[in-house]
Amino acid sequence: MKTLIPIVTVGLLAGCTGSSAATPAGTTYAQPQPAAYTQPQPSAAVRDAQQRLSALGLYAGPVDGVWGPDTQVAVERFQRNRGLQVTGDLNQVTTSALQAAPLPSATIRDTQQRLSAWGFYDGAVDGIWGADTRRAVERFQRSRGLAVTGDVNAATASALRSAPPPAPVASGAASPPAATEATDPTAVRTVQNRLHQLGFFNDPADGVWGPSTQVALENFQRARGLDVSGQLTTPTLAAMGFEPGSFPPRNTASAAEPLNPAVVQSTQRELRRLGFYRGAADGIWGPRSQEALARFQQSRGLQASGEFNPATLSALGFDPNNLAASAARPRYSASVPR
Repeated sequence: MKTLIPIVTVGLLAGCTGSSAATPAGTTYAQPQPAAYTQPQPSAAVRDAQQRLSALGLYAGPVDGVWGPDTQVAVERFQRNRGLQVTGDLNQVTTSALQAAPLPSATIRDTQQRLSAWGFYDGAVDGIWGADTRRAVERFQRSRGLAVTGDVNAATASALRSAPPPAPVASGAASPPAATEATDPTAVRTVQNRLHQLGFFNDPADGVWGPSTQVALENFQRARGLDVSGQLTTPTLAAMGFEPGSFPPRNTASAAEPLNPAVVQSTQRELRRLGFYRGAADGIWGPRSQEALARFQQSRGLQASGEFNPATLSALGFDPNNLAASAARPRYSASVPR
């Protein structure tokens, strides 16, 4: 019996070891797999916020319901414009303010324009439905013998489109403020750059007046307490920092006319002084000068086109309206190396 005790003990130990490592019958061991990457899912709340921010001219990205840097920047801009705490988050206060903000409508804006032309409406042509617009619709319906509902139903819309042209403004009657037309790409680009600097325009300054530029201008007028006409009126230009009498600016460097060598030379010197240009100030405009100007524009938050425009000339310290005189004026003291 004494000789069997060690053998039994070893057998028990082996059995215990085997049972701890054994896999239950019929079970296959599977290697744990790493969690797969899950793409962010669109959110209805984020999509609604993007739509509202886009209508307000504060967001130019895709309305996809996916939160990203562009959406956060737009939320921050909205919070700043409304005097809210700038957190960049869609908190309850921001969401409520977004939902309460009236959204412009092209259809309502057209109705207001027509009612204004016929003399039934004297409010802001801002595309936002309000009590003044409703009362104007009621006055128009009453004048045409329509049912006075205050709504732009099919009969009212048809009557608005077929109404006779308004009579000429009587002598001495108040007329709306004169507006400046920005049809030249240089003038449009100047307005876009200024709106971008003021935080109302986030698209490229391409010199084309489109819906985003229009909405940005209207948002600027609304924020400054101006008449929201969507036009470059004298008060609007003054509020933007322009001299109304000298706007639109003259395109000083069109493709049809060569650049003044004195202007080029003065520009090259200024760019060289600022560290953007290392060539000779020879008055000849070439690729190196154009690249240097583009780098300067980029550093100042302007469109890096490498072309002369009023905003760039002003940033360089020139007078866009009297370029030859400002270029001829000495710009360096004896203590400043060239």
